Amino acid sequence: MINPCAEPIPEDILERTKKMSSSLLSDGAKFISAFIPQDGCLGAACKPVGAGMQVLGTALTVQTFGGSIYPIQVAIKYAKPGYVLVIDGGGCQDRAYAGDIVFSACQAVGLNGFVIDGYTRDISGTVALGFPVFSTGITARGPVREKCGSVNIPIRCCGVTVYPGDLVLGDADGVVVIPREHILAVLNSAESKIAFEENRRKMISDYCSAKASGRELPEIVPQWALDLLEDA
Repeated sequence: MINPCAEPIPEDILERTKKMSSSLLSDGAKFISAFIPQDGCLGAACKPVGAGMQVLGTALTVQTFGGSIYPIQVAIKYAKPGYVLVIDGGGCQDRAYAGDIVFSACQAVGLNGFVIDGYTRDISGTVALGFPVFSTGITARGPVREKCGSVNIPIRCCGVTVYPGDLVLGDADGVVVIPREHILAVLNSAESKIAFEENRRKMISDYCSAKASGRELPEIVPQWALDLLEDA
């Protein structure tokens, strides 16, 4: 089954998201009224294959099985710039689904990154490309070419259901996927968390400054924790 790509996420939304880390975006998902499983975080096994890799874009989903690269190649054929391949590898740990040649093709057609619940290979070449790849493992054994799978259907990737058109953000801490219908609420929540974190950093900085100069120490514990302490 091959379905067309979902509408791309608007550029103004992506610009707001660029200011976020995966941790901050996940916190935003945690603190909205809608329930988002795992706060949008893919399982911890899904990691960048190289240091400094970051990815942001609209989900282009792929389902494949048994180490078959075929559905991935089909997705690349129909891909559009700005999308991120998000792939359910069907639990296969016997083969790598892709390596640096496939990632070169992804980069050439304008994909923003590659996220897979499955294994990859050619890590040195991939890092040299500068193309963001997140996978659950690495093995030298290559893929097969079986006609199986689907493109742009709902999938399960590292414990999270991902739909075509969802928001994908990945960095050193992992990958977060936000359902399209909740993106604005999550961003608003995450932006509020930015203000909270800036205030906490100032509290800690003021504490360190006062300690160094011998002045009276200000409070370093956030108010919510003090309130809980009083209620204990």
